[in-house]
Amino acid sequence: MNDSTEGLILSIIFLIVVGWVGGIMANKKDRRWLPSLVAWAFVVKILGSWARYYMVTEIYGKGDSYSYHFWGGIFANSWRSFAVPVSSSSNPGTGFTEVVTGFLYAPYIPSMLGGFLIFATVAFAGQLLFYAAVRRWISGKQLKLYALAVLLLPSLVFWPSSIGKDALMVFFLGLAFYGASRLLQTYEFMSLLFLGPGLLLAASVRSHVAAVAGLAVVLAALFGRPPEEARGSPKRAVMVAVAMLGAGMVLATFSSTFGVTFEGGRDSVDYQTFLEDVSTQTATGGSEISGGPLRNPLKLPGATITVLFRPLVYE
Repeated sequence: MNDSTEGLILSIIFLIVVGWVGGIMANKKDRRWLPSLVAWAFVVKILGSWARYYMVTEIYGKGDSYSYHFWGGIFANSWRSFAVPVSSSSNPGTGFTEVVTGFLYAPYIPSMLGGFLIFATVAFAGQLLFYAAVRRWISGKQLKLYALAVLLLPSLVFWPSSIGKDALMVFFLGLAFYGASRLLQTYEFMSLLFLGPGLLLAASVRSHVAAVAGLAVVLAALFGRPPEEARGSPKRAVMVAVAMLGAGMVLATFSSTFGVTFEGGRDSVDYQTFLEDVSTQTATGGSEISGGPLRNPLKLPGATITVLFRPLVYE
């Protein structure tokens, strides 16, 4: 079986599964349009993954996806033996992604195109979780517009559709914010089963992003308006304390991973040095674009297009 045939078969299988999930997800708020939107959005996602595969393999001929695919095939055998593999990568996020790739490949080691489609499906699951999180708070036209954005935004259709960290981050953050949505609406302890693992897994890939997400959840828990039945309840205080503890754990992971400290200390770097390093790394590779910090409100429209849509096709 060649790669294209395998990719077509996987695309059809994943489309059937995702279409079924879209039907299961629908409720009285979106039953008329969500199942069809999910199905068509996933078709677009699959096309985005094929395009991403073409870009990596034909235009660039190199990329992190090659390494993740290689180690994923090796680590899959360890998972099949019920042993957790250990990566030799010096970058914790890279090593974790290699191990997770092996886990995803454990049932079946695909071609590289198949790996792209698997990761694209994982990312799409995260997009559905973002939608499920927001649906608890809005309805009507606002909800449909959000669904269109989170499922069809070009930056989400294309970039997190390859073997790598981006797809995992979309899924882990979607899991975390779905849990956060349940936490802020009902203050039920079940929400921590989504929020906690989501943040901790995201911290294993990009701990600085997970730290920002954790801080956002804490601020929302502290200053957001709780539901009527939770006001003055000791349950709310407990949940806020747990959210703060979780955010602290994520910040600790971030600090230990990158050696960042806000107080100074030996063998550590301050946050400004860290931000400069991240900026330098972001400005390398085949897909870098011109840009920089937003210091002028007049540049906001251009910056929005840059974040959501670029690089454009001609770039």
